Amino acid sequence: MVTKAGNLDIVSDQTSEALLVCLKRFFFRRGKSHMIFSDNGKNFVNANSELKRLILFVSKHDDCLSNVLSEEGIQWKFLPSRALNFGGFREAGVKSFKFHYKRVVGVSKFTYEEFYTILQHIEGVSNSRTLIPLSSEIDDLEVLTP
Repeated sequence: MVTKAGNLDIVSDQTSEALLVCLKRFFFRRGKSHMIFSDNGKNFVNANSELKRLILFVSKHDDCLSNVLSEEGIQWKFLPSRALNFGGFREAGVKSFKFHYKRVVGVSKFTYEEFYTILQHIEGVSNSRTLIPLSSEIDDLEVLTP
């Protein structure tokens, strides 16, 4: 069974380098993804190009490492331009984040650590939602969550 869960993280700027570091953090926390869907933001397109360039460079200089990277390659799929309906799950996640964020934070100011803690808390709350019951028994309250 495949489930969907949101991941919230902080990047220092909107460069492809910052995105790649954030992507590594994601892999360390959640495990490696073989397919990533994103919009056509410049940092996403640049990060995809950077990964392809790295694989090409390695393939010319180190066959063993090249084989490992190819076997564990990341397929980056971009949503069609101006097709907002394709990102429905992502947009629902953004809406959920904004809902919780506005109620918790309001106009308060936080340090980086405090903000990161709030961000992780909102992620946990969003990902603890019920997907389906694990049993058809009325007394069994066990549920599947992301």
